[in-house]
Amino acid sequence: MTTVTSSLSFHGAAASSSPHSILHLNFDEKDQSTGSILYASNCIVNIASAQSLHLDNESDDIIYNVRQTIRTNTIAKADWARSITAMSLISPLNKQDASDFQILICAFSDGTITSFLIQQDVSDKRKYKWKEYVISGQTEESTTENDLAISISDIDGFFYKLPNSSTLCMHLIVASAKGVHKLTSQINVDDWVSGSITDAKVAPFEIIGNYPSSTVKITPQMDNQIMLSVGTALPRNNRIHFYTLERNHLYQTLSENQDWKHQGSVFGHLDWISCLDWMISPLTNQESSFEGGMLASGSQDSKIRLWNFHPSKVSSSGDDVNDDESMEDDDNSDDDSVDEDLIEEGEARMYVRYTNSNGENVEIAVTLEAILIGHEEQVTSVQWRPNSDKPCLISSSMDRSILIWMEEDGEDENNIIQYAHINEGLGNVWVPITRVGTAGGVLGGSIGSSLLGFINVLWFDGGRKILAHGFGGALYFWAREESGENKQDTVVQSSPLEKWRASPGITGHFRGCSDLSWEVTEGKYLLSAGLDQTCRLWMQLPDASCIDSSQKLWREVGRPQVHGYDLNTVVCIGSQKGEMLHRFVSGADEKEARAFDAPVETIRLLDALELKSSGSIPNKDERVDRAFIPSLGLSNRANLADAMEEGAEVGLQKTEGEKNVQEKTVNTKTLKNLLPGERDLGVASLWPEVRKLYGHQTEMVCLASTTIEGTDRTVVASACKARDEENAAIRLWNVEKNVCLDVLKNGHKSTVASLAFSKDGTLLASVGKDRRLCIWKYNNEIEKVNFTLSAIVEAAHKRIIWSADFLSNQLSKSSVLATGSRDGTVKIWTISDDAEIKTLCQFSPVSKSSNKKVEPVTAVAFAPKIVTTGESICAILALGLENGLIELWSIPLDNDNKPQHIHSLPKENCHIGTIKKLEWRPTRQSGKCLTLASCGVDHGVRLHSINIS
Repeated sequence: MTTVTSSLSFHGAAASSSPHSILHLNFDEKDQSTGSILYASNCIVNIASAQSLHLDNESDDIIYNVRQTIRTNTIAKADWARSITAMSLISPLNKQDASDFQILICAFSDGTITSFLIQQDVSDKRKYKWKEYVISGQTEESTTENDLAISISDIDGFFYKLPNSSTLCMHLIVASAKGVHKLTSQINVDDWVSGSITDAKVAPFEIIGNYPSSTVKITPQMDNQIMLSVGTALPRNNRIHFYTLERNHLYQTLSENQDWKHQGSVFGHLDWISCLDWMISPLTNQESSFEGGMLASGSQDSKIRLWNFHPSKVSSSGDDVNDDESMEDDDNSDDDSVDEDLIEEGEARMYVRYTNSNGENVEIAVTLEAILIGHEEQVTSVQWRPNSDKPCLISSSMDRSILIWMEEDGEDENNIIQYAHINEGLGNVWVPITRVGTAGGVLGGSIGSSLLGFINVLWFDGGRKILAHGFGGALYFWAREESGENKQDTVVQSSPLEKWRASPGITGHFRGCSDLSWEVTEGKYLLSAGLDQTCRLWMQLPDASCIDSSQKLWREVGRPQVHGYDLNTVVCIGSQKGEMLHRFVSGADEKEARAFDAPVETIRLLDALELKSSGSIPNKDERVDRAFIPSLGLSNRANLADAMEEGAEVGLQKTEGEKNVQEKTVNTKTLKNLLPGERDLGVASLWPEVRKLYGHQTEMVCLASTTIEGTDRTVVASACKARDEENAAIRLWNVEKNVCLDVLKNGHKSTVASLAFSKDGTLLASVGKDRRLCIWKYNNEIEKVNFTLSAIVEAAHKRIIWSADFLSNQLSKSSVLATGSRDGTVKIWTISDDAEIKTLCQFSPVSKSSNKKVEPVTAVAFAPKIVTTGESICAILALGLENGLIELWSIPLDNDNKPQHIHSLPKENCHIGTIKKLEWRPTRQSGKCLTLASCGVDHGVRLHSINIS
């Protein structure tokens, strides 16, 4: 009996381009260095955990790697293209209510809201288990009645446990163009099973404010009050509205009223308010009175404002502090006559009034502390530094900078605002003390080569590390350089003298990934092509302490192509004889295919990452050092004269990564620096274009490559979009000579969707939208490569055929081919030497769609390993489905037994959208562990470790 186990080795995807898409998850308050990074990509939540990279006994580099993903069970509404637009880890009102779990809230662009109760794995703190509670949206089994049906811009909330009960109550605030809404729900935490799904008990949406809003922030640290801040998204005169809610009102049923009281608003920002963050004095807690706080607000007007909250009056319950209504304003106020210049410095902009837990009436004055001017474009996020000895703020902007702000010290060394008395500011000027970020990238280039700006930034590791989110989806890390003396300090000494060092980030496609291709010899690296107009190179990093290859780290170490059209297909080419290695051909939404050759710097980097000593580089005389993006062009060029202006520091000087590669020494001090950052990936890791393959009349669809056995002939086959027989022709290419070898006609009548060569290169299978299966056979002629149409199967499937793949282990004279179709069936064919085609068997995947119909098969791939079960010899076939799931099947080759479903990859390890390609890593080893690569429309590239025994 065949036994199969699987695990996710790596998931590569860029973060969504929404400002509220990254979080830090930590279960150990005493050790802030632990924890993981959560970030959203499409409809997936990625868990990036810290992993040590050991190269020898002296090395211990920390790199974040995604080996777990959270896949929602909600489904998109009809005609909605959705993604996660906001995430929040909501806080418990009482810490004892959440001793071993946290609640993650995810909001989507179609109005769906779902929650995940997350627990840490006891055996491995880098792993987590979770259960989903759907709050608003559709699943395959049910649909909730609550529905905003609009993209949600931000979400925040809190939760608490009902007395003497296992029921948790969640109180959520939702910001959108429709206004600010309140949503309350209840979940039972006793019956949860990891990975399961349950509908939460939800009360109807209630509107709090009917003005468009872009950001919300809740702080529960204000006596017996919970403070809500809302930033508006109006054309002009934007305000921050404030609401309060008494804690005592919360411990009621969902049907009873829990009203937020509108306290007023402050104005000043000229454009949308994009971000808010609170800093509350640590002297304030649930048992004591409010001691002061400060709110930072950022806006698209490029300014940051600091609002100081300080108690101005506390009186007995008999006194009335609510007589003055002059500061109250309407929720929809849009008064053009308001003039900020008429307000005196230090004058209260509004008052927050409430009754505290002691029955005293409290009045809190709100004043403008400072206006921070330093960014040149819209401010996208702000956050106060935790555990800091003095107030310290970080901000990100679309001007491609991240600034750290502090208040200038006065002449007296004691004249410093203390964290515990932030309401007693001395009026000193706030200035940026440090700038991190990057000015790299090509100005005017595509997003694949240009940063465009940062949309989020946050502190983690107790304020010792910075995580930033670029518009193109890349995540950037910086760590503070510390001596051994202050590494364990709980209080961070904020200072202009701090030094920050960049660490390897997280990158990936930020739109759908359309194709994959392994390096041809033994899968040294993986290439992926995406609709984000980039081709990316992924490679496994060395780790001396890791014997199991499935546990080793993978990283994007190159970006060979940054194009101006969406890339649809890619294939690696080359052989030990004839065609040079480290080349590939790509096809995009254009009429020609393009061939690229690895530069010398890339080959040096690949050798360094394989811990190889620098030796002779094959075909070095025919390769260039590096490539450049040309001005107003689509292709990478091999000389600087044709390059777009990248700046003196980019175009004329070598990057740090290139310098490290050329040192020719692989050691613990340089290997971490060898990993290129986002700037180097988009500019310095390009491959030069060496050929253009002209001939097709419409956009490219698919490519395939082979080296014909017994020869040194490397052949590339290509197909394009077609509505007639003429454009449905397949072209064969000799890339080295830039020659079209043959045009294969009279086979298909419309678009060819997939091409596949047999292992020896003598057979070419083509399938497509016309439901035909065509077999083209190689004629062994000395002068030229020639394929002729040997067989056609009309209506091989009932619907479009998406994928085809040959079995690489040929055990008999007949070749074995698998095809997968939209009709939800897989067919196994045998092809004899005289090109006679027979159906060996057919079957359907076990996974069913929401309407209980068979799920369409969009990708098939035979494993490079044959297994023996009893007296039967079986091939292993991987199926990729339209719902993103992956199944493994055992296909008998020597008898009439039926195919057997032997394994389904765990749902959380699979894609959430259509799988575009499956490809097994070629290997010359006979081990049990194999690597399966997959990509899909959910932007992800996944590497699965498959153990077969």
